[in-house]
Amino acid sequence: MGIPLRGGVRRGAMVGLATLSLAGAAALGMVAPATAASHTANPYDPATGHSYRHGVIPTVTQNAKMNQWAGTHDSPTATGANTLSYGGGIGGVGVNDGKSQVYLVFYGTQWGTESTNSAGDATFSGDPDGAAPVTQEMFKGIGTGNELWSAELTQWCDGNGVSTGATSCPATGASYVPYQSGGVLSGVWYDNSGASPSAATGNQLGQEAVKAATHFGNTTAASNRHAYYVILSP
Repeated sequence: MGIPLRGGVRRGAMVGLATLSLAGAAALGMVAPATAASHTANPYDPATGHSYRHGVIPTVTQNAKMNQWAGTHDSPTATGANTLSYGGGIGGVGVNDGKSQVYLVFYGTQWGTESTNSAGDATFSGDPDGAAPVTQEMFKGIGTGNELWSAELTQWCDGNGVSTGATSCPATGASYVPYQSGGVLSGVWYDNSGASPSAATGNQLGQEAVKAATHFGNTTAASNRHAYYVILSP
């Protein structure tokens, strides 16, 4: 889950980003047409020649071979039809280049009665699979224990030095997503003021996110600069 991203360009690669703001649903990057790229496929990539292998991950040994081949065949400045570029963001904001704040909202009375477990996580009688505490522990754990899953995000940037249409981060003038040290969970709220819709619309979820922002006291653009509201339906 790419938490701190909203749009931007990546360090050392010809890639940009278009993503969704949970509260505002604003596309901040721009994606090039999804047509075939012009670069040569890496012969050591287990997906090469096997289009059905969606999401295949190479072994450590195979990945080393892929990197060695790429170092002598791929130009770091090459672009293709699949290259993404920076769309300029909104108001100069392209990525969450600060400490992310993730707020979890348990939406609707169907979650049942709220309690707290020994780890300090909110638990609910209407959550037989225990999704609530697992979700809280996940966001607590991001940026702790030297985990590297979220470190991938640090290659993305925005800032005054990044021009619209850029396909890589410049040497100067870029502001990068920082490593999210110490966890990103900033608040948990059980909104049991009413039942959650059986099939909530995007508008209803957006309204719940705005309601959550008010609940947590984030009522200005500045206080929401690095905030995410995750609306969890029962």
